[in-house]
Amino acid sequence: MAINAELKAEILRRLYHSHPAGLGSEILDNHHGEDAVMDVLQDLQEHGLIHKGNVHVDAQGDRSLVLPIKLTSAGADAAKDAE
Repeated sequence: MAINAELKAEILRRLYHSHPAGLGSEILDNHHGEDAVMDVLQDLQEHGLIHKGNVHVDAQGDRSLVLPIKLTSAGADAAKDAE
């Protein structure tokens, strides 16, 4: 899974500037496509930048989102750095 750095920075910025309640399924709306966004969200979760449990991967490798998506404090710091 190759992570697009530009897309990662864009998603971090969107989450940082979102409502305090987080973002819903609109996070998937991106010209890179839902799969690319899911890759980034999974990477953010693995690195502790979004709350654990937002991206669920089942035994078959299928991914689903538990909404809303919110940044952790480390994610907020990373988003500030991305600006």
